[in-house]
Amino acid sequence: TGNKINQTISTKNKIIPNVVNPLKPKNNPAWACYDLLKREGIPDSDINLTKFQEWADFCTVKNLTVGLYLDSQQELQSALNMVSLLGRGIVLQFGSIFTPIVEKVVDIPTQGFLFTGGNIIDSSFSISYVPYNERSNTIEVTYYDETDSYKSKTVQVQSHDFDSKTMEIKSSINLYGCTKRAMAASYAKFLLNKNRYISETVSFTAFVDAIACNVGDVIKVGVKYMTNTLADGRILGVQNNNTLILDQE
Repeated sequence: TGNKINQTISTKNKIIPNVVNPLKPKNNPAWACYDLLKREGIPDSDINLTKFQEWADFCTVKNLTVGLYLDSQQELQSALNMVSLLGRGIVLQFGSIFTPIVEKVVDIPTQGFLFTGGNIIDSSFSISYVPYNERSNTIEVTYYDETDSYKSKTVQVQSHDFDSKTMEIKSSINLYGCTKRAMAASYAKFLLNKNRYISETVSFTAFVDAIACNVGDVIKVGVKYMTNTLADGRILGVQNNNTLILDQE
């Protein structure tokens, strides 16, 4: 299955035109990625069409589009990454199935994965913080203006508390395929919000019972380092019908 992701895109016939098809418009980042996969001979049976349709609907609601000509030879995954970025997602291969993972607001599932000291391997858990005073407070996005012969232009967006900062910390990104100023500004705000609300990241290794958890799943993490609980772990048994016996103190 790995050979599919390493195929090279031909310079001439891999073009994503900025035109609209009534069924799967190629100016939608989701269907543009789907088109890349189909042009490489990947059958629908190896593409998660349900997830692609959900992604396409998300792009439509957010008015996310792509206007891009791929005029150089590159690996399929590289082209997918370039296009999927415009839809705030990424296309990954799980076994033989290509599935998009999208950065969007979702509800925590009623039945989801909970990781605690009971199913996290000892000493594998770590947590990292990025100090707020080290985060970018200005995002500069380069886009290609469709109203001005697709000339490259930049839009700059500042954080909500920029005026209270003592120093500007700027990050820049070149958004190939973005042809609208409003979309470029929206992407800059999206990055600033990630900087604002993602305050910590965790890393850990879990036991085999977490094998069904996939990239992109929303999970819950509750360990004593983060929740100030006195103890956590696996339940070994129940004593006197009212006392839980854990596998650790």
